[in-house]
Order: sequence, then structure tokens, then C-alpha cells
Amino acid sequence: MAVDTYALITLAALKTELGITVSTFDTLLEDSIDRATGAIESYCRRKLKTRRFYEWHDAGGQTLIRVKNTPITTVYYVGYGTRHAMTVSSTTASDLAVLLVVEESQIRLVRRASNGTETVTTLAFATYNTAGELATAINAITGYKASVGEDCPAQWIRRVGGRDVKRASCLLEYPDQGDLDAQVDLERGLLDFARATVTIPRQPLSILVEYDGGYTTIPYDMERAAILLATRYYYGRQRDTGVTTQSIGDFSETIATEGGLDVEVMRLLSPYRRIR
Repeated sequence: MAVDTYALITLAALKTELGITVSTFDTLLEDSIDRATGAIESYCRRKLKTRRFYEWHDAGGQTLIRVKNTPITTVYYVGYGTRHAMTVSSTTASDLAVLLVVEESQIRLVRRASNGTETVTTLAFATYNTAGELATAINAITGYKASVGEDCPAQWIRRVGGRDVKRASCLLEYPDQGDLDAQVDLERGLLDFARATVTIPRQPLSILVEYDGGYTTIPYDMERAAILLATRYYYGRQRDTGVTTQSIGDFSETIATEGGLDVEVMRLLSPYRRIR
């Protein structure tokens, strides 16, 4: 086992902090790091280490869009419009249901045969990078048929929830127009279309923003918060999680408050918490 790719600290950094030189406890330490990273991202309401994001946003006639995971490093594509990417349909008339869902990072296919048996297949965009590759993979799955309209990056396909392709083919679409002129505030994650020369779409979830967001170098106070929290997870794995305050003589310490984070960790993280 190793720490997650997007962990906020390394195993080496935590072991240095704790003065641990042996590898005996590495699995527990790695688990503590991943738990700390997840708790901090939940508290901050965003992903924190830089990675690629594909987000659908409402414009609603406004000229400002705020992405979810700041700061922005690079904006690759701001797309709108509708173009036929792929059509998916059913091939087995006796099936009870043949379902398709386009999720954030994958296509999910759920087939319920005539005897009620359910088969679930997921096709990750990280593996199948284009609509053409997805169509080829879908055609190899029993009960489904797919054809490409116009090839596009798999991550650009518009999200779809719970389509039964047995009764009607599902037409999957992508935003093919990328000529929205956006001024970008990298630190705050704002895209300003005030100078756009085209009409801003007003439909819900009509604009796709592909960008790299998060910190390339984790800020020191965020890193410190991750070390403190991972340390407490590691040493506190046998502590009663219902205890939120401990006292020794005249000294009293708050162990956990909001979301299991203590006051010191929240103080370090407060500048990075996303306001809803």
C-alpha cells in the first residue's frame, strides 16, 4: 500500500515528525495520511492538490463562473453548445432493463436480464479516453450497441442519469464550441465573461470548464495541519472516539470539534475553506 497520489503529505514527512525510522508501521501511517487528507478536503470543501477537473456550470445569464477547486493553474477549455458524440441502444429484446449513466469519471452500464440477473459494467474515462474508444468497448458488452457521431474527449460527454436505452436509444452529446472569451482570476477561481462576444448560454449545466486546479506546492500551514491530524489519527486509533475533551489537572484540551477536526487544525485551515 502507498499513500494516495493526492495526499497532502508524504510518508517520509510524517515519519520524520514522529521520529519513526522503521517500516513496521508504514501501513497504519499511510492510512492515517489518507484519512487526514480526506478530512481536510471535506472541511475545506474542495480538492487541494493540483489535478485535472471537468466541471459543468450554470451561467444563467450571469457573466461570472466560480470553479470548485482553487487556485486555478491552467484553463484548457471552456465549452458550450451541443454536438452528437455517440448513440447507445439495446440489442436484447428480452432484457427487463438496459440502463446507461454518464458519471463524473466513467460510464456505468446496468443490464437486467429476463431472469432478473443484474450485470454492472463501468468504463472509466481514464482508460477509454475518447467517445470512439468508449463505443468500441460498449459494443463488446452483451446487450449494448454504440455508434460514434463525432469523436471527442470522453470527459467532455455531457452527464446523463438513469437512461433506459431498451425503450429508446440514448443520444450522448458534448459541448463543441469553445469560443467563449473568459478573463481568469487564477487565485480566486473566477471566469469572467463580461467581454465575451458570443451569447452566454442560459440553460442549466450548459458550460464545461476543463482546468487544472489545486496547489502544486502545498502551503506550509496546510501541510502542518495534515501532519497534526495524521499524527492524531495514528496515535488515537485506540482512543474512544466519543471523547471530545480531555483534562490533566488544570489543563484541558479539545480533541475534536467540527468533522472530527480539533481547534488547532481548523485554525490552520480556515484561510483555505471554501465558502459555499
